[in-house]
Formats: sequence, C-alpha cells, structure tokens
Amino acid sequence: MEGKDREKLLECRIAGTSYHQVDDIIDQIHEGDEVFLVRDYNNEYDNHAVAVTLDNPYLNMLHEFDMTNILGYIPKQENKAVATILDMGWHHILAAEITEIHPKSDYEKLRIKVYVRQKDELLAEEEEQAKLSLRAVNMSDWEASELEEDLCLKGFVHFHWGGYPLDMHNLPEKGQRVVFFNHQTNDDFKLYLMMLVATGMECEPFLEDKDELHTVDDCYPFIFINIKGPILVKEEDMDAYIRNHEDDFIGQAEESLPIKSCRRLFELFDIDTDWLDR
Repeated sequence: MEGKDREKLLECRIAGTSYHQVDDIIDQIHEGDEVFLVRDYNNEYDNHAVAVTLDNPYLNMLHEFDMTNILGYIPKQENKAVATILDMGWHHILAAEITEIHPKSDYEKLRIKVYVRQKDELLAEEEEQAKLSLRAVNMSDWEASELEEDLCLKGFVHFHWGGYPLDMHNLPEKGQRVVFFNHQTNDDFKLYLMMLVATGMECEPFLEDKDELHTVDDCYPFIFINIKGPILVKEEDMDAYIRNHEDDFIGQAEESLPIKSCRRLFELFDIDTDWLDR
C-alpha cells in the first residue's frame, strides 16, 4: 500500500485494543493488512470517535455496521481530521493498513498508517470495479434445486425482487453479473455465474403467465441466464469474504462484492478477466 502514489495523513497506534478482544485474533492479523475507518456516532466519550476494523463497513449500506466488530479506535487526540473526512461522506478517499504488531504490548498492540488516495488511483479502481463487478445470492437447498430445474427446463431463472419502498433497494441492472451459491451439507460450495438479461416488461417473452409481469408490492420480475456453472468449490478454497458473511447474501442481490472477492470468484470460474468488457 505504501508503494502507491498516496499521501500519508496519519500514523498512530490503535487505542483500546484490550477492550475489543484483539488478543483472540492477533495471530490472524499481519503487517500490510487493510483496515477500514468508520465513525462511531454513539460514542459517549468522544464526539469525533473513529473506529478501526478489518471488516469493510461500507459494503452493505442496508445494514448498520456492528460496532462490536472493531479492533479499537484512532486515539482521541489524533482523530479530528479523519472524523471530518468521514463526516463529509468521503470514506472512499482514505486507505489504511496495519504497519506494526506488538502482541505482548497492552498500550500499542497494533499500529496503522492512514493515507489519502490520489485521483488517478480512485479512477482506476472505479474502472476495475465496473469491469469486474459481481453480486452474490445465498440459496437454500430448496432454492438451489428450483434454480437447477428451471435452468434445465427453461434455460433461465425468474425472480421477483424489490420491496416497499422501492427506492430504498439497490437492485441489479440489466447486464450485471450475479453469483448464486449454495453451501452444501458436505461443506462444498456450488456456484453459478449468471447474468441479468431482462427486468420488468422486458421479461414478457420469457414468462408464460403474463400476470407475473405485474409489479406487486413494489416487486417486479428479473430474468437471469447462466454464464458458467455449476462448479463445486471446497470450503477452504471459497472466497473468504463470502464464506465469512454468508447470511448477508440471503435474499436479493443488492450489494456489490469487494473487488478482491470479484477477482477470486472469476479465478474460481476460470475466467480470464482481460476478456471482460464491462
């Protein structure tokens, strides 16, 4: 991270690690690991409190971030500039990483650097995210069976997604790719890489029952075709983010995956991302 064209904003210890059971996971933390900064507006001791976490709190904006899953805080006397940037909604311009680990220290167990990302890096990341963008849906055994049957008999699958109020949902757009997965009883993951090819009234050629075209309770039809799959992936080989957040993907495909997860999934599907044109 330091080798990139970034301006260092801050270097500090993570305060309060002893209160957040960091010792329990210290062996899983490494120098260079990316960390994320999130405001703790409910902190009664510090109006500018900025928490440090290994989990990206900005991936699923539909769910409030669990503040118990943090490593600690930027020290109170050093957090105002970062808090101001976060309050302005500019979290995407900040990057942070673990730089030092001192397992036996109670005062400075972890140390981080915070950087301001440059415009060129942000634009390059946006382009890569658009090209590799994937979402995910966690299917139950029954849902996986229904999907397989529909693909076999119809060549596509049909969902009704949405909900009231509709503008609160971040639903996929035509052409976007979604990985549908099922965590099987033998711990393997079964994965399908699918593409959204029609929504709303565009679904008419696919649906025998034209009543299914109607929007009910702000839900409307989505048609997906299979690009590749199914493939079976052993649990230990599965993308770590999906493996650790399976329940977040139950229901509709509303959030894009982190770019690292997208790369891993394309790798599992043996797809050369240089050929993607999105």
